[in-house]
Amino acid sequence: MLSFFGNSETGKIASEINWSIHPLGTPEKWDQVLKLTLSIVMNSRFPMFIAWGKERFLFYNDAYAAILGKKHPAAFGETFRNVWGEIWTDIEPLILAVDRGEAVYLEDLKLIMNRKGFFEETYFTFSYSPIFSETNEVCGLYCAVVETTEKFIAERNLQENQDLLKFALESSNMGTWKVDLITGKVYLSEEAAKIFGYALEYDNAEAAIENFILPEFRQHAKDVLTRALADGGAYNDQYQILRPDGEIRWINARGKVRLINDKPTLMTGVILDITELKKVQEALEESVHVRDEFISIASHELRTPLTSLILQNQLLNRTIAKDPQQPVPQEKLKTPLRVFQNQLGHLTHLIEDMLDVSKIIAGKINLNIEAVNLTDLINIILQRWEEEFAQKGIGLQTDLEKNIMVMADIFKLDQVITNLISNALKYGNGKPIRIEAVKGEESAVIKVIDQGIGISPDQQSKIFNRFERVVSANNISGLGLGLYISKQIVESLGGTISVESDLGKGSTFIVTLPNNQ
Repeated sequence: MLSFFGNSETGKIASEINWSIHPLGTPEKWDQVLKLTLSIVMNSRFPMFIAWGKERFLFYNDAYAAILGKKHPAAFGETFRNVWGEIWTDIEPLILAVDRGEAVYLEDLKLIMNRKGFFEETYFTFSYSPIFSETNEVCGLYCAVVETTEKFIAERNLQENQDLLKFALESSNMGTWKVDLITGKVYLSEEAAKIFGYALEYDNAEAAIENFILPEFRQHAKDVLTRALADGGAYNDQYQILRPDGEIRWINARGKVRLINDKPTLMTGVILDITELKKVQEALEESVHVRDEFISIASHELRTPLTSLILQNQLLNRTIAKDPQQPVPQEKLKTPLRVFQNQLGHLTHLIEDMLDVSKIIAGKINLNIEAVNLTDLINIILQRWEEEFAQKGIGLQTDLEKNIMVMADIFKLDQVITNLISNALKYGNGKPIRIEAVKGEESAVIKVIDQGIGISPDQQSKIFNRFERVVSANNISGLGLGLYISKQIVESLGGTISVESDLGKGSTFIVTLPNNQ
């Protein structure tokens, strides 16, 4: 084996090549510069190669053979271009620079190589240096190279994972934090600092707590943290913070003490902005409260007419039982029949209200819009109420402008006006009721005015909510849904409904509808 080939595996391959038929000829005749450079390369454990002469014949050591993969050993003595044809367009400009006597250095150059039977993404850090002859001409290229594929891809994957984690944290309103139990310092991630709206670092946990947690939660937060640090257990707390912009947010902080060499050294954890979750929770609690309230009101309201119907039915059965062979006198049927009619009507009204609310909540309120003579509609509605007004001895006053035309759903509008008149009768203390309707430039206005118990200012803002009532259900019946339903209908028609009232002096309900005529 020639001494400049060394004793390596690649050197043995080089010694076995029939150089006499190679364009370079036998090694004994090779240039002394080539022999000297080969001696350095072949005996090095660092990946190196030489591309010699104008044809750039490739010589390399054992360390570089691993980079060549399946191209080795056929690559030894072959031209550089034939060996690395798939990357030649990437490296040729660098080789030409070396031919001009320039040195080239690149870090993590991406190359798509086929060295294992398939194309793969690779990365290399390397230097190309010119090899000068004794006459100071460039006669070859010397390369020292290290493959950085695994490192580069690992770093890229790490960065991608960090980016994904950052995105996940940001999209879930979550951040990380740690407490150095040796120095006491508190560190927040960028995401955590963004949630809190404050600095990334604090001298101690108490300073952090004092900085952004609302006063009413601070002592509890300190106590929970102290217990977790004392017993080395899990830390879990919820509190409210005040951001610099004045916004109040709910936070869930979780963490755990970390041991290093069996000593508590770090406490790490996450914070999660649970403001929206809290809102959902509050909404669920409110819905449960509304449900319970509805069940309570509905059971009371439904029981009243049912009790009356049952009682009248029992009285009627007793009358029949006294003399089954004789028909019941007409006089004795009037009262139960009137009660049956009234209470069944009341039950029907309650059920319709419940069905209307279900449709409104589900967003299924359907409208059949057409031209409606509002004046005629109010007169028709008042005719239906004549008997009840007369029975209760309540005066009815009207001031209706003629032929007020609006675009509306006639049946839904009937429902609204009927509900307002019904409420005026319930809460009007038996005093006269007044109905007004006028046509303005942009809207038609309906007013239903009573002189009854009135509504306190604090109740006026709530009266159009579900289940809101002016008085207790024990005093006046109803589900507290009528005004809520009326408001939804009027607003769906593009109008408004409001109330003006003085406690003890009566109320005026005002409905405005767009004047589309």
